[in-house]
Amino acid sequence: MNREFIINIILLIGINLLIKPFYLFGIDAKIQFLVGQESYGIFFTLFNFSYLFQIINDPGIQNYNSHKVASDETFIHNNLGKLLQSKALFGLLFLGAVCVGGLIMGYPSSYFYILLLVTVNHFLATLFIFLRSNIAALGRYRTDSFISGLDKVLMVVILGYLLYVQKLGTSFQIEYLIYAQMASYVLACLIAGILLRSSVQKIYWNWSFSYLKNLLKD
Repeated sequence: MNREFIINIILLIGINLLIKPFYLFGIDAKIQFLVGQESYGIFFTLFNFSYLFQIINDPGIQNYNSHKVASDETFIHNNLGKLLQSKALFGLLFLGAVCVGGLIMGYPSSYFYILLLVTVNHFLATLFIFLRSNIAALGRYRTDSFISGLDKVLMVVILGYLLYVQKLGTSFQIEYLIYAQMASYVLACLIAGILLRSSVQKIYWNWSFSYLKNLLKD
């Protein structure tokens, strides 16, 4: 067990050391240069503003689920579907709260399209982490490590193509970054979902508000 844990940690650190620096310096820095400080600044501000409401997006479901699955593998078979539905509901509440917050802050109408997109991306990011947490809780540590940087790999591929193959240059818009993030998260969630589905015998979708009440209480 200790050997598997050490191997997992080495894989996790190694993958992140390979991917994230390249994304930051080869992709993100170039985008900042191309779109300019004003456009990137607006994106960064709205991204961080949306993140302030993260507690609504995930009020503790990921940690709760990881603990439950790790201690009892049958938990995932009875609760995965209901937890996914709960996450979807929290995602809608998260989106609504961010929009209301944006109105209170007095953001111009032109900001709300980007605010909507980055909020959706926050939800997709937590969904990917939630799916990964199930894989790790089931003891599939190496699988979790290998897909830990999947979203960033996909972003590097998509944005690298636009920046270095298509060479969009100054025609590159900040929305392209957001679209690439969204596509990467969607693909990463699909792949993680497929990997997780192979370990789940049956998914039950009999969700109810009483289940949500008990979930929040727990």
